[in-house]
Amino acid sequence: MPKVANKKNKYENVGFLVADASNLPFKDSSFDVSSVSFALHDMLLSIREKALREMVRVTRREGIIVIVDYALPENSVSRFLIYHFVKLYEGKYYIEFIKSEFEALLVESGIKITEKLPVLFGAGRMLKGIPVHS
Repeated sequence: MPKVANKKNKYENVGFLVADASNLPFKDSSFDVSSVSFALHDMLLSIREKALREMVRVTRREGIIVIVDYALPENSVSRFLIYHFVKLYEGKYYIEFIKSEFEALLVESGIKITEKLPVLFGAGRMLKGIPVHS
């Protein structure tokens, strides 16, 4: 995938590579924006925590962190249907992720949430935040 992404890339200051999310190969405060999309739910909690802390570490103080991942809609019928449908193909990591206090984990990891937006009819959410460096 990085090979295809690099080939299609039209921007000189953008590149794609494979790296360990829990130990990113970048200097502190390297990026204006860090993002992750539909990957955190597939990680063990200990790895998820490290990956989030790494996002904070590599994002500049004035930067933005964007996270997109699963959620559940407010409506109880939609909530029931989406939960049972998605868990069919996502399995145990999804169940643990949905039941976790994900937003609290973001705060503990050093991310101040500034905006929340439901996506995919509430089956997902986009969270925008800023890094809170120690």
